Amino acid sequence: MAPAADLLVGKVLGDDGFGTASQVVDGMEWAVARGADVVNLSLGSDAPSDGTDPMSRALNELSASSGALFVVAAGNAGPAQGTIGSPAAADAALTVGAVGRDDSLADFSSRGPRAGDDAVKPDVTAPGVGIVAARAAGTTMGQVVDPSHVAASGTSMAALHVAGAAALLAQQHPDWTASRLKDALTSTARLIEGQRVTEQGGGCVDVAAASRTPVLATAGLALGTEDAVPLDVDHAGVVVGTDAAGPPDLHGATDRRILLALLVAGVVDKAVATQMGLSRRTVQSRIQRLMELAGATTRMQLAWQAARRGWL
Repeated sequence: MAPAADLLVGKVLGDDGFGTASQVVDGMEWAVARGADVVNLSLGSDAPSDGTDPMSRALNELSASSGALFVVAAGNAGPAQGTIGSPAAADAALTVGAVGRDDSLADFSSRGPRAGDDAVKPDVTAPGVGIVAARAAGTTMGQVVDPSHVAASGTSMAALHVAGAAALLAQQHPDWTASRLKDALTSTARLIEGQRVTEQGGGCVDVAAASRTPVLATAGLALGTEDAVPLDVDHAGVVVGTDAAGPPDLHGATDRRILLALLVAGVVDKAVATQMGLSRRTVQSRIQRLMELAGATTRMQLAWQAARRGWL
């Protein structure tokens, strides 16, 4: 994927494929300390996570402090919903599901939404079925093709494709941070018809589109539920976080655009809309407008929350 990239190869699991969270965190710290720009984690826990577990928290902190992008396999616990484990559940992780050669979602690919706050995960998908890759000498994983290659399926294989795509972008834009690399890959991914946003995220990664797109949308927003942290709206009508001590005074809002964005975000419900004199048609029209203004990942978040609230 990225032939000019320098590789750092670290082993954090035993020969049996198992290990501890502390081993994984040690490996992440090791990679960051050696200046890795992109870190692939083709591993994860079996149990769903809400993104507050130790591995996920460590990933968030390391990404913020170093600028490294962590590309993480979504997991192979599909087709059940809500099966994203750790550290794939981390906010800062670029979480990758798997698709076949025809872009159909792999049955085994773990699905969102994320446990706890219903955030959209995975962030993107990539080819992960029947992938032929380099074989480590003496190993037996997958189907041996020849002494140097093996074929395997899994979100681990999909994550490798996205890590390579991220490395290409990092080479093209050495000043880009982890969040900007993630934004680029998520915002330019191809949405696949018939797949839910909590199954594909922004869609199948398209590195060619990402490399030629100068304007990017914010990726990976977790809009949450009625009990979520306070939300606000930026100038384009996209829901973002706020430092306010409490929820906004909805009844005092003079800008209905803000109120309607909050409705989409799931902060208020239909009862409040009725109280504010907003018809269903008005709300639906504004939701559509917000989705047109928003970037790919924010748009899928809005659609998911709007559907949850019964607006779509």
